[in-house]
Amino acid sequence: MTLPRYADSGGANRSSCVIAELKGADLAELNAEIAPAAPAGPFAVALSVECPLRGHVVVAILGAVVPTRGLTDEDRSVASALFAVLGTALEFVLRRREYARRLKQVRSAKVAWEGTVDALPQIVCVLDQEGTVSRVNRAIEVWGLGSVRSAAFRTLHELLHPGCVSAECGLAKRLAIALPRTARSEGLQFEYADPVFGRDLRIKIGDARTLSGRGKSQPSSHRFAVIEDITREHIARRRVMRIHQDLKRNLQHHSLALTTTHQHLRTATTRLADTQLELDETRRRHRLVLENTNAGLLMVKQGRVAYCNHRFEEILGYGRGELVGTLLEDLVPAGCRPAQAVCSVDGEPATPPEHVCQVRRKDGTTVWLRQSEVGFFTENELARFITVTNVTDQILAEREMQDSRRELQRLSRCLMSSQEDERKRISGDLHDGLGQSLSAVKLMLQQVASDAAGQGDDHLVEPLSACVEKIQEMIEDVRRLSMALRPAIIDSSGVVLAVTRLCRELKQSMRGVDVHLTTDITEDDVDDALKIHVFRIVQEALNNIIRHAHPINVWVQLDRCETGLRLTIRDDGVGFDSADMGNAGRGLGLSSMRQRASLYNGTLTIESEHGRGTTICAIWPNPIAGMALTASED
Repeated sequence: MTLPRYADSGGANRSSCVIAELKGADLAELNAEIAPAAPAGPFAVALSVECPLRGHVVVAILGAVVPTRGLTDEDRSVASALFAVLGTALEFVLRRREYARRLKQVRSAKVAWEGTVDALPQIVCVLDQEGTVSRVNRAIEVWGLGSVRSAAFRTLHELLHPGCVSAECGLAKRLAIALPRTARSEGLQFEYADPVFGRDLRIKIGDARTLSGRGKSQPSSHRFAVIEDITREHIARRRVMRIHQDLKRNLQHHSLALTTTHQHLRTATTRLADTQLELDETRRRHRLVLENTNAGLLMVKQGRVAYCNHRFEEILGYGRGELVGTLLEDLVPAGCRPAQAVCSVDGEPATPPEHVCQVRRKDGTTVWLRQSEVGFFTENELARFITVTNVTDQILAEREMQDSRRELQRLSRCLMSSQEDERKRISGDLHDGLGQSLSAVKLMLQQVASDAAGQGDDHLVEPLSACVEKIQEMIEDVRRLSMALRPAIIDSSGVVLAVTRLCRELKQSMRGVDVHLTTDITEDDVDDALKIHVFRIVQEALNNIIRHAHPINVWVQLDRCETGLRLTIRDDGVGFDSADMGNAGRGLGLSSMRQRASLYNGTLTIESEHGRGTTICAIWPNPIAGMALTASED
């Protein structure tokens, strides 16, 4: 809609407002536009007031439904005044919007500044006039002193020493001196080694006016504090000082060492002559020792005897001086000598290897010699020094002892085999003889009790039933005795099932004891002759645990290891001192287990300690091969 415009000749805002009266087509167009929102009817008279405001053009329409008179200057003045009120309201709205925009910019700048301060590794605090923390950056959370919110309304001392109430706190005293001074000066900085916090701190406190640039003439109600961790700086400083002191001390030490070395050289020159005299005396004494020792000594150079003492000549039956210059191969064959010893770089011999060999004497008889050999250099020539000891009597005694040991082992094996056969026979007699007889008596008594009950003889039923129960207990006792003497399950099902049944019976008889069995072998992994001994070791170990250990858990493991067949029995009972096993009346069962393990080339170890339980471990290197070897020896 196009409005006719003309400048107002009077009223307010004459210089800027344009007032026009709407007529004809403009008034009809206005009524058409406001018809939906004007229930009172169309305007008969309308007035348009237009004025620029803060870069905008504001237009106001005033109208009346019933025309009374024409528009006068007074009407135009009223319209202009009304528009001024509306313009003032719009001015207020625009200024408020401008204020909101600037406030948003300030908040954005504040968030950016806080983000920058929060990224600093130092603790930055804003303090009020009383020295209380108003704001703090997030470095406090990195230092582990709490959160940003919890730090508000706390003093610097409470911030760095949470919960500290000591009147002798050094940090509290320093802050009490520093805070009043910063109120009268531009700032103060000091360093403090905090024993409570465990860090070296540099604390700077200043007036906020030094940051704002307002100067001293404009007082500020806030101060700032920057707390920096300078522990690494102090450590580096102390390290540099320590290195400097070490260098100075090393210089003094080397100077003193050079002086001392010069004096030692003079002293060593004086002692060299005395050492030469002592060396000559040592050589004389050394020869006396070599000649009077009980071992034969032999020095060989270039394959020939350069020196031998009198004892070596006696061992081989030669006279004094007969062996000098003789080839070593003529005395000791190459196959009877140990490998040649290798000397170290400085000429010191290594540990001499020992070797026992049989050597023929001059008269044709043979002797057993234990010899060791070392090599050393003399005048750039390799010499070999051989030590010989006559061990003929010892070798013969050891052979006799080994023969006796093998015979004793064979007799022990035969004895145990006889015992097992006798146990097997007695077990069979108990099971097949006494056990079957008791079962027959039980059946007959049950039949008599049944007949008595059928005939109404109630006074006989109760004693007969008691007899049947007693006979059943006797049958169970006979079965247990038969099982203990020789479990038939070993011959029928094998040792694995026998050990399993033994562990199950222990768990049923001992309430509160857990028995854990682990096995990964088959019956073919154990020789038939060894099965009964494996069972007896487990049986003896479990009996000892029942009588003495008082355990909560028992572990039985039968498996294959790298060295052969392994049996392990472990408990968490009271344990015992291994040194007490040799006392009289103790350790017989353990000795029996060791003997059963050693009969087939096995070893049995026992580890125990008071309060830590006991572990028994038996290992047979190769059970099947061991059985074949034992059979061949028998």
